[in-house]
Amino acid sequence: VLVDDGKGGVEPRFTANLYFTKAADAYKVLKDIATVFRSMLYYIDGKVVPVMDAPSGPVYNFTKSNVIEGAFSYEGTGSKTRINQCIVTWIDPDANYKASPLLVEDRLNIAETGRIISQSAMAMGATSEGQALRYGRWKLWTAANQREVVSFSTALNATFLVPGDIINVQDADRYAVRIGGRVSNSGTARSITSIPLDSTTNLVSGSTYKLSVMFVEPGAFATEDVTISGVDYKKGDLVKQAFIDSNNNGTYTLQNIDSEVDAINAKATAAGTDALVLSWSETTRVETQDVSTSTGSVDTLTVSTAFSAIPPAESIWVLTETAGGQTVLGSAKEYKVLAISQGSKNEFSITAVEHYDEKFSAVDEDFTTYIADSVYPAVRHNDVVPPVTDVYATSMMNPDKIGEELTIQWTPPLAVGTAVDATTGAEEGTLGNYEHIAGYEITHNFPEIESPITI
Repeated sequence: VLVDDGKGGVEPRFTANLYFTKAADAYKVLKDIATVFRSMLYYIDGKVVPVMDAPSGPVYNFTKSNVIEGAFSYEGTGSKTRINQCIVTWIDPDANYKASPLLVEDRLNIAETGRIISQSAMAMGATSEGQALRYGRWKLWTAANQREVVSFSTALNATFLVPGDIINVQDADRYAVRIGGRVSNSGTARSITSIPLDSTTNLVSGSTYKLSVMFVEPGAFATEDVTISGVDYKKGDLVKQAFIDSNNNGTYTLQNIDSEVDAINAKATAAGTDALVLSWSETTRVETQDVSTSTGSVDTLTVSTAFSAIPPAESIWVLTETAGGQTVLGSAKEYKVLAISQGSKNEFSITAVEHYDEKFSAVDEDFTTYIADSVYPAVRHNDVVPPVTDVYATSMMNPDKIGEELTIQWTPPLAVGTAVDATTGAEEGTLGNYEHIAGYEITHNFPEIESPITI
């Protein structure tokens, strides 16, 4: 994907330029390479697998109803170890490909705390200053916002989770708000728009809610990279459609894979000659829809847009409450799984760190955790310099020169705010403090005199 290179152009988000000159420990080399695309290595199913820090949606819900003893444990990072400055080393082509340092700072945190906590880092394989800058931003954003780690234990239902998966956590004890549980298994009717709850919950007036329900269903997974009807699937991806001979007449058509038999007999093309080996196993997904139920104490939630299927009884549901554009404390919160360990035969411990998809646009597009430099203000590509004001000219005769001499004066721009088009009312850009303008250009139509004149 192409992203802003910081110089008015675009470049690939990640590029690796590596040159190995000597033997080294294989695992260390792989760990270093994984940092190129902001990943960590895990040992899973007998293989070393990179898990990338990237936008993703939740695949599982956890509440007190599916956590052992209903207990969640929290801890945070120490303020004395939370970096606000990163010195990123990268390979600069303009410096004969020598290692060059790049200073990336969280100026807001430095101003608030009055101290600098610095860390050195290597942007592995980076020959672009933009890529090195994004790597430094990523480390600073992580330190500034992903401070909380949650730990809990659960049963066999978590055996399929792997590091990097996103989960929803709704802890009813933390803020004394219970907006999570199980879909009722009573005789109350369930439908794709009406979800009966295992216990009543209270919806507050003035707030809006989103209902997330977990679906557990079997699916077919690719065992190798394959393209089916123009769709590219990587190894491990869920394959929803393939070419299947449902009538046993040798004619293969593109159909949904609804059973293990379909997965066994599926082909990659309509010709029915390209073998397709799929793995049939359980999969989970979380669907989220807006709640349309009236406020008050309710035991059934209705959604404005139907779920893709009827949520099964006993599946986990959680609510996210929003008021005044802000997420209310106690709502379901997203975490990224860091580690999973088996404590006993049927008990698994999970450790996860808070996750925000907003992180990645902040890193790639505009790092927002900073304060402006009032001494040397930054100039951005969409800044609008307002015109000078109070322009006037004085004339005087100079007996030592031929012709007339003009003296032009004006008031320099010092506006702060947003420029607005006078005709359309549309915002054109941000006005800044321009007391540090280096010079001006004056254009004119006097013959035989260079225009513009630079002052």
